[in-house]
Amino acid sequence: MKAAIRQYSGNIPVTIVNVNTISECVVRRRSGGGSLTEAVPLRIVQGELHNGCFTEKIPFTGFHDLVMKLDALLDHLAFPQRDTALRSFGKNGIRRYHQMKEDLLPRLEQPWNERVMQEGWGSCATFSVHVYARQSSSWQGTVRWLEAKEERKFRSVLELSYLLESALDLGPENQTSV
Repeated sequence: MKAAIRQYSGNIPVTIVNVNTISECVVRRRSGGGSLTEAVPLRIVQGELHNGCFTEKIPFTGFHDLVMKLDALLDHLAFPQRDTALRSFGKNGIRRYHQMKEDLLPRLEQPWNERVMQEGWGSCATFSVHVYARQSSSWQGTVRWLEAKEERKFRSVLELSYLLESALDLGPENQTSV
């Protein structure tokens, strides 16, 4: 087990993202009205995220779930504050987001507990994510891949997801840089 990490940037602890499993599957769908079937490869990551302000780890399944839960966590911390309001095609989209935030709140209400960080790193990869701004309906910050001891800046959530994906694509035999 590696030593506990308690990283801060200013007064806000960074969020640790543990990726524990990576599942690969193929989704088949029919294209158009014909009988032609298309196979689409799909990768699903599972893990947990935790922030030094809270005792509970928050499980996630897939990058979308990770982003939504991390965004809810940032809203709860009110740091960094978003510079644009949430938008959707109807009230249900925003209502669903607020419901997810309410489901997370019991986990987010408890104070820091050192035990959470001592329970180890992710089985596949561990990242330290610091979001220092939420501008233009996206995030800006830094991500550190802890096993490889490499850090990159990201200018959007999309770029963050590419960085995480690229680290997960590298096996132990070719982990030199992202």
